[in-house]
Amino acid sequence: MKPQKSKKIKYDKLDNKDRNFVKAFGELHPINDSENDNRKVQVVYEDEYNQKNFNKNNKYLQSFEHEKKEEVSDEDINDVVAPYQQLLNDLIGKDSSETKKRKKNDEKITKKVKKSSAYQNEMDSQDEAIEELSSNEEIDESNINSYSQEVLCKDNLDSEEVIKNDPFHIHFENNLDEKTVEKIKANFLDKNKLNELKQNIDWPGLGSLIYSPATDETKQNLDPNKNLKQLFIKQRILERLNNTAEEIVLKHLNNEQEETLENSEFKLDLKQREILNIISNYGDLYHSDVDVHTDYKIKFIYTLHALNHALKTRSRIIAHNDKLKQNKSNRDLEYRDQGLTRPKVLIIVPYRKFALKLIKIIIRLLMNKSEEHVSNKKRFFDSFGPDGDDDKTCSKKDENEEKQLYHDEDYDFLFTGNCDDHFKIGLSVSKKSLKLFTEFYSSDIIIASPLGLKSVIRADGENQDHDFLSSIELIILDNADVLLMQNWEHVVTVFDNLHLQPKKSHDTDFSRVRSWLLDGHARLYRQTLIFSRIPAPQINNIFNKYCTNFSGKYQIDLFKNPKYQLGTICKIGFQLAQVFNKIDCDSPADLPEQRFKFFTEKILPKFKDEMMSHTLIFVASYFDFVKLRNYFKKTDVNFMHISEYSDQKSVEKSRYFFFHGKVHFMLLTERFYFYKRYKIRGINHLIFYDLPNYAEYYSSFCNFLPDPKRFKNGQLETFSSTVLYSQFDAQKLCAIVGYQRATHMINSDKSVHMFMTE
Repeated sequence: MKPQKSKKIKYDKLDNKDRNFVKAFGELHPINDSENDNRKVQVVYEDEYNQKNFNKNNKYLQSFEHEKKEEVSDEDINDVVAPYQQLLNDLIGKDSSETKKRKKNDEKITKKVKKSSAYQNEMDSQDEAIEELSSNEEIDESNINSYSQEVLCKDNLDSEEVIKNDPFHIHFENNLDEKTVEKIKANFLDKNKLNELKQNIDWPGLGSLIYSPATDETKQNLDPNKNLKQLFIKQRILERLNNTAEEIVLKHLNNEQEETLENSEFKLDLKQREILNIISNYGDLYHSDVDVHTDYKIKFIYTLHALNHALKTRSRIIAHNDKLKQNKSNRDLEYRDQGLTRPKVLIIVPYRKFALKLIKIIIRLLMNKSEEHVSNKKRFFDSFGPDGDDDKTCSKKDENEEKQLYHDEDYDFLFTGNCDDHFKIGLSVSKKSLKLFTEFYSSDIIIASPLGLKSVIRADGENQDHDFLSSIELIILDNADVLLMQNWEHVVTVFDNLHLQPKKSHDTDFSRVRSWLLDGHARLYRQTLIFSRIPAPQINNIFNKYCTNFSGKYQIDLFKNPKYQLGTICKIGFQLAQVFNKIDCDSPADLPEQRFKFFTEKILPKFKDEMMSHTLIFVASYFDFVKLRNYFKKTDVNFMHISEYSDQKSVEKSRYFFFHGKVHFMLLTERFYFYKRYKIRGINHLIFYDLPNYAEYYSSFCNFLPDPKRFKNGQLETFSSTVLYSQFDAQKLCAIVGYQRATHMINSDKSVHMFMTE
């Protein structure tokens, strides 16, 4: 049989839709193929300059085998790629009169590329190579086809029999009928129905869980004893999981020794395996009991899940492309495996340092150091370093300021490293390579801060864009408590813009778009994972309002957690009278006004007496702080105030005046203490205008009261703590006074409760 001639596909002659399809999937859409498409391809260039640059690029690719230990800088890569981008623009509208003259040279170039072992090893899939060289190349579809088949055959998850049992397939290939859709929507709007469906589950590692299925028909029945091989993890990740898990987890477990880890496969402990069990089955999860010691463990697990999801999505599309090619005569064959846009995973974290950790985990899960191929790696580490493990703090402080700080391990954990909160980065993943800083519409995973996303969603004019959020299938909200200390409105804005109708088509192939996306049911399929150190009403609102996954949602039952049985009130180390005042209010919307009225009419007058000087008023909300500050100014109250927006000079002045009794009151916000952790001296009386979000702040401020430096002669001083709360503060109250006391206080007819610690 005679060898088939090469099929030439002029890249600059393709329309935008075909170009984007080639870049995204490494081949033309199967519907454009003829029956004899298994032919080789030649690359045709328009001028001598282009050919020289291709030779330069080919040498660069070949050098990978000899320079694996030597990192290639972004500047070197840009020197190669930039001329192609420039040439693409120059070639628009030009003829191809010189093409035939260089046909022989082009054939030699193509053979060199095929022989390049680096080209085969470093570019895991043909679509990755095409994205590097597609500016003016013709594409070898047969090579792409054969390569993708080879890759897929190596993966143990791509057989038809296995796919049917894969939770990925069960969740996203399940087209809910209209009756079920309406039932799910009605149940999520009916609190009584949700309470009827709720189940209490006890697992050995996570403890008590609350599972809320969407309907009885879609209820899950998970087995906590499943091992990793039963969770349908991609083979590529399983091969790397052993070394990566051990490296990441052991590095961040402080003094915990390796032998204390579970003696199970891949060194993942019991809680990690149980979390992975839940999220691998695509149920929503709200974990509000993360601490410094478990933070990196959880980051590792959800990053593994996100990467697994992205790789499965890509491999399914490539596999379906092959099947469409093999069955071209069957016009009825179709696969609904894509979204309206490419991004499928969105991870929201507060600081660049956390994005750095996540991408490090992705790199380790994807590849060994010897085979590492990460585009724009140097640029990434320059932008997101220094590493969060070094000793550099987010904000520089002089020695005098450092002495005034009241540090704890939580503070050191949060504010060491790059704490810039304005960033966004797109990632394109394949089995053995990772591209960083890809455009959102060419990305599989997006990692960003709320402020970084807000700058795009709420941009001015033509730059405003939310289409990249239209097909998100997995959203992860990590360190949600830190996001709460930033600007929670940005988080709400992101969730409000999920799954909106795109303004542009973005070259979408609607014949491949999932049916439930076209029907507007994306919210019922999206998985949401929320991780936080504390429970908070704002976070609860996101979980209750925006999480409508038909697979149901899981939540840690904190009320059965041992630390919520006692509360932080037990950490107060001296005798202190604490008075809790309940505010009667029927609606959360009316609470701010009712609290202000209660405070100004019943609490403040008692503390204006000279005997009640040195009174600090702790305010959790900045909006309440502004309201009180304006009221104090209007009524000529003798006070100073400190907030997160106060400069260093005004902070020092306010603290000095308060300590020496030159002002009667001090107004202070929770966010100021969160970011600065100053030990406030000179307090005799505490007023908690509302309960702090972090329960440990209550005991910390109470312990600030007895100051040996103020009472050197042993004179006695009367201290007190006054707290305002309502029935809507149940979770925060439990964390402070304990579950049983909080239950009694909320249900009691009495409005005042007093505790005395010894």
